[in-house]
Amino acid sequence: MKQMLNDSLKVLLPVIAVLFIIQGSDVQASITGWDEYESCINEKTATELKQKYCSRDLEEAEDRIVYVEATFKETRIKLEGRISSLESQLKTAQEDQAATERTFYDEKTRLENVIAGLNSQIAGLHQQMSLLKDQMEQQKSDFTQQIADRDHTIQILKQDSGAKEQALLNNNDLLQKRYEEEVARAKSELLAEKNSTIKALEEQRNKYERQLIALRLKTEEAQKKQLADMEAFKNEIRANNQELEKLLALSKTQIDELKQIIRDRNNEIATLRQTSKAQQDELERMLAQEKELARQLQTEIQQGAIRLKKFQGKLIINIDNKISFDSGSASLKTEVKAAFNKISAILVNFPNNQILIEGHTDNVQLVSGAEFQDNWDLSTTRALSVLRFLLKNKALDQKRFSAVGYGEFNPIADNDTSEGRALNRRVDIVVVPRFN
Repeated sequence: MKQMLNDSLKVLLPVIAVLFIIQGSDVQASITGWDEYESCINEKTATELKQKYCSRDLEEAEDRIVYVEATFKETRIKLEGRISSLESQLKTAQEDQAATERTFYDEKTRLENVIAGLNSQIAGLHQQMSLLKDQMEQQKSDFTQQIADRDHTIQILKQDSGAKEQALLNNNDLLQKRYEEEVARAKSELLAEKNSTIKALEEQRNKYERQLIALRLKTEEAQKKQLADMEAFKNEIRANNQELEKLLALSKTQIDELKQIIRDRNNEIATLRQTSKAQQDELERMLAQEKELARQLQTEIQQGAIRLKKFQGKLIINIDNKISFDSGSASLKTEVKAAFNKISAILVNFPNNQILIEGHTDNVQLVSGAEFQDNWDLSTTRALSVLRFLLKNKALDQKRFSAVGYGEFNPIADNDTSEGRALNRRVDIVVVPRFN
């Protein structure tokens, strides 16, 4: 569709350019009085303007579709990227949560094992203390029995023994007293060590329990934060999805509307395509005419006396003044008549074209008492001289021809130099395509 549009525009551009020339043809119409030509031009102008604005609306609609599709694509990519980023963050948060939970349970297990070990050590110490207590009670019972036996022996010895036995009894009393002191000291030390060990183990257990509680609280807070973050991520994803759905619905509606506009414009262009085909055929005839003129006037073109150019869809045959007229004269030189005969013969083969003869001068004013009143008069008379010479060829339709003088007011070069003034002194034969 775009290629067809471009082809149509290539055809229409020269036609639109012709409109500007036609709009400036009031002077021409005033000279020639072509009612039929003016009517045709008005009808053609309306058709070409309709094609112009249809094409412009079509281009604007296609540009709008491209813009909407690009905006939609860019927004969709951004939203998809944001959703992907949020999903990645959610996945990372879930992984961090799982890692935190594993760390929490590992640390919890370790602390519980440590506490269990401490409880086991405390129980062992209690068992050892109980054994020591039983042993001390047994030893105390044994010592008490021994003391009772010795007291009995002493009583016997007191009754039967002398001074030696008394000394032994005294020594035994000393030993017994020392033994009781040692037992009391050992018992006191063991009790102090037991209390100290139990206290240290209790403090360590309390420390680990506090750490476990702190870790549990920290883990619970982290889990709450992660859950809140995940919920926020989910809400943002839902909002982005809703926004994307709205944009999708809006973009589809706009695209459908623009496509409908394009279909309407295509229908209008299809209606005008018959006219465009005729215009294309006329432009091809113009090209053939240009090639034939270039071939027939090859010598004059190489000498620089005649120049061919196209401007705004028109073919312009630019004839240098130095081979056409003497200074201040409107009579054709003999040497230029052969070139005009070639031109008139070629124009016969293209009967649909309008021919406008334009006379131009430089800005040098005519001397007082000259044959012509001013440059307007001179340029118009020269244009009429060329017109009358061409129309000597009776095969040409006089209704297709007109003449106009521009004086010095349509220069193609700078009048401040002699070379520029020479280029400005010219007669242009303007071939305007006429579309039926």
